[in-house]
Amino acid sequence: YLDAQWETTIPLSQNWHIHTGGRTGLLSGAPLPPFFYYLGGFNRNFINHFTSFPGLGFSEITASQLLTAFLHLRYRINPYVYLLGGFQTASFDSFPTSPLSHWHSMHSFMASLLIDTPLGPLQLSGSTTQHEARVYFNFGHWF
Repeated sequence: YLDAQWETTIPLSQNWHIHTGGRTGLLSGAPLPPFFYYLGGFNRNFINHFTSFPGLGFSEITASQLLTAFLHLRYRINPYVYLLGGFQTASFDSFPTSPLSHWHSMHSFMASLLIDTPLGPLQLSGSTTQHEARVYFNFGHWF
């Protein structure tokens, strides 16, 4: 398989930041389930091939080829409270049977309120795709 991820944050001012990144991956041959790409959820799972995509359930889509990108705009209200808005897009191919297989596309919009607490970040988020909307609640750091 071939897999690459990237992320960067660009400060626009003291209170405004752009956070962008993405992932690309390609599986060939007859891969086993642990090596599939799983798209969906609000997770920051750093094992296997789980890729966050707000607006979908956790690992709702399974694919053999994947290309994702995101763009988030973050505003710092004060040193402990942030607003976040963003867009994410994905193109994926679910186990092609021919070289001319069909790629699918999906888009997601999200908005979040983040609060830094002594026990870790508290985040309330809402997101929507072409098919459904979801609300997420996270507390603590991703490990």
